[in-house]
Formats: sequence, structure tokens, C-alpha cells
Amino acid sequence: MEWSDVESSLFSKDELELIDQRADLVASVIKERLKCNLTQQALADKAGLKQSAVARFESSGAIPRIDTLCKLAKALGLKVKLESISIWVTHCKNAKNKLTNLSGNKIRFAN
Repeated sequence: MEWSDVESSLFSKDELELIDQRADLVASVIKERLKCNLTQQALADKAGLKQSAVARFESSGAIPRIDTLCKLAKALGLKVKLESISIWVTHCKNAKNKLTNLSGNKIRFAN
């Protein structure tokens, strides 16, 4: 049995897409934090969060609230934008800096 078979038996297509896009969002924060030469503690201090909150976000240990995403984005010199999902047609699971929420929109970090 292939992993994709197990994965598809555990999660719906929409859930898998959400997981992939959330992973892309987390990767974007980590990449931007490292690009800015910030530790988790330094990012937390700039964002007004605890280091453990940044660590949980980066390890995907917690689903962040939108205000947490906004704080992280601002501390990294980015913005959180909400756009209609109809903008992307294909390859959405490979799109960088995007997270589909349950209402059919996407959230992304933008410069």
C-alpha cells in the first residue's frame, strides 16, 4: 500500500490541501525569519508574543489565530492578505505563501 492511499483514506482532498497550504505558510514564516537573521525569541519580541508561541506555530503544533498571523507578518515586514480562492485554478497545493481557510478563501503573506 502506498502512502498516498493511506493519506487519502484518512483525509479528504480539501483537508489534504489545507494541510499542504498551512505547511507552506509555516515554511514562509521560517524562511522570512531566517532571512531577517531573527531567532524565534527575537521574532517573538518584535511580534509581542512568547517564544513558545512562535515555536508552536513553526512546528505546526497549534493552529494560529488570525491576530497571531498578523503580528508575525508585521514583525517580519509583511502583511496578511485575504483573497478569493477563484484566483488560482491549478497547482494550488504547490503555491507558496497561501493557506486556504474553511470559507473558501486564501490567506497569504505579502510584502
